Amino acid sequence: MTKLTKKQIEAFVDYAYQQHMAESFDKHASCAIRDKDDLGEYLKCVGIRNECAAEAVLIARHEIGMTDDQIKKCSLSLIRWAEAAAEQAAA
Repeated sequence: MTKLTKKQIEAFVDYAYQQHMAESFDKHASCAIRDKDDLGEYLKCVGIRNECAAEAVLIARHEIGMTDDQIKKCSLSLIRWAEAAAEQAAA
C-alpha cells in the first residue's frame, strides 16, 4: 500500500469533518422540529447541514477524486444536501 501524502491526509480529514458536521446538523435539525417544534432552529440547522455537505462534496470530488457513487457509499444524503445548498444559493 502506498503511503499517503500530507496533502491527501488533510483532504481526507477535511472531508470526514465536513461529512460529520453535515450529519450532526441533520440530527440536530430533526430534534429541533420533532422534540421542540422549533421551525426557526430547524431551518437554521438544515442550512448549516447543506453548507457542510456542499463543502464535503467539493473536497471529495476535487481534492480526493471520488465519484458520486463513492460519495454516496460514504453518506447517502450528502450529495442531495449539497444540491439543496446550491439551489438555495441560486435562489
